[in-house]
Amino acid sequence: PEPPGPRIGTSISPALLSRHRATPTESIRAASHISDCAAYMARMGRTRKSGRLWGLRWLRATTSSESLTARGTCALQKHQPRRENTPVPRALHSILTCCLFLASPAAAETLLDNIGPDNGAGLAGNTYGSMRFIPESPLTADMGAVDDFSLDQAADIETVEFVLDGWYFYSGPDDIAAFEVNIYSDLSAATENLIGDVHSSIADPEYVTSWTGEGLLVRLEIEASLAAGDYFLSVIMSNPYPDNGWVGVATSTIGNDSAWAVIPDGYYVFAPVISTSDNLAYRLTGTSVPAPASGLLLGCAAALSLGRRRRR
Repeated sequence: PEPPGPRIGTSISPALLSRHRATPTESIRAASHISDCAAYMARMGRTRKSGRLWGLRWLRATTSSESLTARGTCALQKHQPRRENTPVPRALHSILTCCLFLASPAAAETLLDNIGPDNGAGLAGNTYGSMRFIPESPLTADMGAVDDFSLDQAADIETVEFVLDGWYFYSGPDDIAAFEVNIYSDLSAATENLIGDVHSSIADPEYVTSWTGEGLLVRLEIEASLAAGDYFLSVIMSNPYPDNGWVGVATSTIGNDSAWAVIPDGYYVFAPVISTSDNLAYRLTGTSVPAPASGLLLGCAAALSLGRRRRR
């Protein structure tokens, strides 16, 4: 049977009108109709609650008055059962927040630091030659100052810093033609070829003005994605010789006391490498790359599935 239509004339408390911001006519129509439906269903042997819900649905389906459906019936929303189990959405919200946090870009971090403070307190006072001679000559051979580093997890290398110094007619960095960053998979790769087998690039120098120690602190920007593991590093400068003397990388008291002077062509006093117990003043910064958060994504899917099942 059809539910009774709305009627006018039933009184309603002023507090109810004030609480739901409905006009008297709107609230009377809504409340009276719902009350009639509840009584009608009770006479039919059903619960009054089912009658109230029936009347509410009839009002929403038969009226075009936004104020009646949105404001006049808001006083009766308490008769609708709660459909959601609130702890599940809260847990899901926390998991999704973690997902977004892991997906956000990470801040750069120091991956290697053999330089120390900007006052140069970490330097050891010597310099390893690391240069390509300009012009080439049968009396000279290119050399690299090589140090090692390790990554516990994959990382994107963003900057390489080193302390530049020189001797024998060295007058400053202005005449240096190029700064070359090389990363090697092992020491033998460096002894065979000074061009890095993992990474090699030419970078524009930035001189760090806060540096007050001996020499110059030079920053070079690179883009190198490395897996976890052990690597070897050199910065080699293309330098006019003898006009600008010798240039190289300063030694440091910070590190694992292992460094190498490498010259693949084997000239001078060693061929092609000499091992030392020094450290070289290098610094690496970049961003560690965490393993894919597949387990967390599966947890999100499980929480979504649980949320669908736990409905009343």
